[in-house]
Amino acid sequence: MKANQIPRIRICPQYEETYGEDCIELLKAYGNSPMEWQENFIRDLLAHDERGNPLCTIAGLDVPRQNGKNFVLEAVELFAVTVLGWHVLHSAHEMRTARKSFMRLASYFEQEDQYPELYEMSKNGKGIRKTNGQEGIFLERINPITHKKEKWGSIEFSSRTKSGARGFDDIQIVVFDEGQELTDEQLAALMPTLAASSTGTRLMIYTGTPTPPSSEGNVMTRLRQKVIDGEKEKALWHSFSIEDISEVVPEWDEVLPLVLATNPSMDITLSREFAHDEFITAPPLQFAQERLGWWVQEEKQTLIAKGDLAKCETDTPPNAQDCNASFGIKFAPDGSEIALSICATAPDSLPHIELIGIYPNRAGSLIEIGKLLEGARSNITSVIIDGNGSQPLYLELTQGDYRIQKRLIKQARTSDVVSASQMLKLAIDDHELTYWADEGQNRLKYALLNSTRRQIGKNGWALGGEDSAPAEACALALFGSKTTKRNPRRKLRIG
Repeated sequence: MKANQIPRIRICPQYEETYGEDCIELLKAYGNSPMEWQENFIRDLLAHDERGNPLCTIAGLDVPRQNGKNFVLEAVELFAVTVLGWHVLHSAHEMRTARKSFMRLASYFEQEDQYPELYEMSKNGKGIRKTNGQEGIFLERINPITHKKEKWGSIEFSSRTKSGARGFDDIQIVVFDEGQELTDEQLAALMPTLAASSTGTRLMIYTGTPTPPSSEGNVMTRLRQKVIDGEKEKALWHSFSIEDISEVVPEWDEVLPLVLATNPSMDITLSREFAHDEFITAPPLQFAQERLGWWVQEEKQTLIAKGDLAKCETDTPPNAQDCNASFGIKFAPDGSEIALSICATAPDSLPHIELIGIYPNRAGSLIEIGKLLEGARSNITSVIIDGNGSQPLYLELTQGDYRIQKRLIKQARTSDVVSASQMLKLAIDDHELTYWADEGQNRLKYALLNSTRRQIGKNGWALGGEDSAPAEACALALFGSKTTKRNPRRKLRIG
């Protein structure tokens, strides 16, 4: 019985074109011999549309350790920077892991005799930066039209932190090596690196093994399940794994077929004897996770109870023209979207929150938001903006030719975000606000019911989750309504 080369789970959109064959040929030209399962993933991963952009924006590969995940990353990264001229950020849980990946890839560009064209692209080795913690490879090429040298692809290596990836600009691909260790805070800190992609190319690649019980990682487990459940568009995932731990039995002869089904590199880079030793010595749960790829599904711990939110629903929202209006604006973590929400308040009524809309982050949207706010200027009590990439909108509103009182517009501080998040949760818990139970508010409802706690600042927390921007925008709007002293509907008293 041979090792299986087909993943138990393969989710991939249909495609007609892929750079995969070119990538595989490049690998073979440099003396590598990818296995069938590696070639299959490379083809799917490098599928592209008619403009040459990746067909998928999210890609995942989970396979038990020591099967060759890093070779797949190395292959794709080499092709992306040399042939496509893309800019890549390779992140890992630990810097030593990132450095190992850097050293393997850098070796292609340091061998003038063996790979002269790659050596030349790296500026004769001068484009390789080996400073500890700042490792990177920066390439140049001869432009085929002008015949002059120009900057080309690059790849930088980093360990993940909660403070983000500062200094990484114009990134098209972010690689999450050791993805099982990735936390929500680390993901949020890294996402802005994709927002400034000059080509519009955005691809996040997650590779790893099942998250161990001792890990704080939660992103890959949750994301993997969402892709499997069909909740993610433009997503690719290959999984070599067992579905149920009950498949693991106490006899090696009965477990061996599972080992061969989930370890495509068995008998090539892995030995059956080593796997047998693991089976004998490791606890069953550890063996199931590390050698058979069994994923323990994360129990969703959301902040807002469905029953509490249901008690806040209303079918008759107030007329905004009769209310004071506080607006909250939240930029999505990856900078791709802007959520605009309102909190309408009137005497003897509960605060009412609504999602006005989700806008793509581009110049036209900033102007559209500005005109919308201008139209509501007589009712505005505050406009609070938050999120990576929000500075252009702030400048548009405060320096643009809009008839809005500029003093009402502010950028949220960390303490504001913390207070706003807690204020929204308490208001929903105590049924002290309303929101419109309309189909047009489904994005907000989803964001609220799936909101999680994310760490912010030293000891604070804010609303998090996969699609938290609508909920965060509402929190900012509610916060603004509670903290502003402006009341445009108050009658002026004379005498």
